[in-house]
Amino acid sequence: MEQAYREACAGYGTFLGLVAEADEEQDALLLGHGGTASLLRDRLRVTGTTAAGMVRDARGLRRCPDTRDALAAGQISPQHASQILTGIKAVAHLPQGVQQAEEVLLALAIDQDPGAVRSAVTGLRQIMDPLGVEQEHQAKRQRSACYLSPTLDGMWDLAGTLDPESGAILATALDALSTNHLHTTTDNHPQSDDRGSDGESGCCGEQDHGPV
Repeated sequence: MEQAYREACAGYGTFLGLVAEADEEQDALLLGHGGTASLLRDRLRVTGTTAAGMVRDARGLRRCPDTRDALAAGQISPQHASQILTGIKAVAHLPQGVQQAEEVLLALAIDQDPGAVRSAVTGLRQIMDPLGVEQEHQAKRQRSACYLSPTLDGMWDLAGTLDPESGAILATALDALSTNHLHTTTDNHPQSDDRGSDGESGCCGEQDHGPV
């Protein structure tokens, strides 16, 4: 079974090599298609998303010969190769970024599962491009926004998109506020007849915080 799987991976690697050749020679345009992905979609009867993914991986493997050879030899799976290409793309702008990332990620892929490679991609980028990671983080924080406005019926409307840190802070504050409100309501109305049959009051500890 393991051998059959390796042969299937190798076959897919060979297939991607053919896709890369067709893409480079613009066979799709010569055959009257809008592009290589369109050609694959029509000929193989796959979805546009699947076809686009095939073309993306085939193009990526062009500049990663070691990964391409490992896939063709059945040493790694298509999932491994896809994760390697994702990691390489993140550091391709750095000097020697492609070669260094491929060397590290391919060695890991040969011994570990695709999930381990995916986890390594994040750490590798933080090591190789800390400035870029920080700039990306700052850009996300600058795009963060939270809007709080009163409604006509006296309620408050909260909306926006926050970065992970700000979102966690707001969620913690809302949890504390709702819990405090629950305790206050219980202390002031210990025997209230307005409670439902399940003992819930008008505000409960578990609330939907909306899109924050």
